[in-house]
Amino acid sequence: MPQGVVKSFNVTWNGFATLGLIFTWLKNLFG
Repeated sequence: MPQGVVKSFNVTWNGFATLGLIFTWLKNLFG
């Protein structure tokens, strides 16, 4: 795989992980 593809995939994956953490935190806060 080209390095650019790997880098953009990692950025996307990190974004999803961060969103998941925020969503879980909000659910715990308001749940």
